[in-house]
Amino acid sequence: MRRIWIAAVAIAGVLGFIASQGAQANLPADKVSASGSDVLVTNPGNAITLLSETIRTSDTADLLIGFTAECSIATDLTTVGNDTSSAEGVVRVWVEIDGVAVSVAGGDDGRITLCNQANHRDTTNFDDEDATIHTHLLTAAANGFDWMALNVGHGIHTVTVKAELTETATNNATADAAVGKRTLTIEPTHAAVGETVSDV
Repeated sequence: MRRIWIAAVAIAGVLGFIASQGAQANLPADKVSASGSDVLVTNPGNAITLLSETIRTSDTADLLIGFTAECSIATDLTTVGNDTSSAEGVVRVWVEIDGVAVSVAGGDDGRITLCNQANHRDTTNFDDEDATIHTHLLTAAANGFDWMALNVGHGIHTVTVKAELTETATNNATADAAVGKRTLTIEPTHAAVGETVSDV
């Protein structure tokens, strides 16, 4: 019975692979692709995938990749008497094609700051050592950025948007960063012959 079950699992895996290959084979070349999500992402400190899309391109295709997202950061600071407190939240985003980061200006790592909030406070000359100040600051906005990938080559490609949420806080402070609703749009195009991405 176990051998039959293992064989059934193997056959199902092969059929799933064939179905996947068939679906990719039916992808039209050089067509606009898009995806979206409204799942809230709050996991700090790790590279996380925000969105992913599979496309097919022709030999001469370049890709204009647009990403938009709701980005939110909250900081809380508490100072008691003569005190110092600070907190910062940062969300950095980049795009990968088949696991390789897309540069913004040629040669860079392609990472951009989608949103950032730094909050710092020093209290001095307080006679009352118990004097307490607590502040909560929350910002949220929809932001976006475009990447241009030149000469991606013929074939099927996976375009992935990744992010890293960084939260740092010291001395009675907290920071929280989050990414909410977001969209990814991939538009195949044909840039001018000899076009390059530069840092000028």
